Amino acid sequence: MAGRAISKAPWGVAGRVMRVLGPLAGGLHGGENDHAGGGFDGIWHESTGEAHYQAELFRSRGELERHRRADDEAEAHFEQAPATARRQGIKPFELRAAASIARLLRDQGKANEAHDQITPIYDWFTEGFDTPDLKDAKALLDELA
Repeated sequence: MAGRAISKAPWGVAGRVMRVLGPLAGGLHGGENDHAGGGFDGIWHESTGEAHYQAELFRSRGELERHRRADDEAEAHFEQAPATARRQGIKPFELRAAASIARLLRDQGKANEAHDQITPIYDWFTEGFDTPDLKDAKALLDELA
C-alpha cells in the first residue's frame, strides 16, 4: 500500500486561491481585522468551479475571526472546515483545519482537547513529514504535550 502524504502538486488553482487570500491575510497582520472579512464575502459568492477549496476557505475565515478574538464565529467556521475536507477526502485540508481548531482550543486554555483534536489526523499520515503542514502540526502537538 502506498504511503499517505501531503501532495506536492503544482499550485494551479491553489495559487489562484492564495492570491485572493494573501491580501486578506496581509490585512490581518497589518491590523485591518475589522475590514478583512469583507473580502471573504466576495470569495463565497464567486463561482470558480473549484469547490474542493471550500474547506480551506472555511478555515481561513475561521482564522480571521480568531485573530479578531471572535471565538464563537471562529469556531463555527472551523467546525465546517474539517467536515468539508473529510467529506471531500482532502486530508491536508483536514489537517490544517484540525490545527486551527487546536490553536483556538489552546488559546482558550483547553490544551488536552486541542491535543485530542489534532492527534488522529496527524497520525493518519505515514510520510511527507518534511512538508510545512505536517511540521506545523508536529510542533503544535509537541507544544500541547
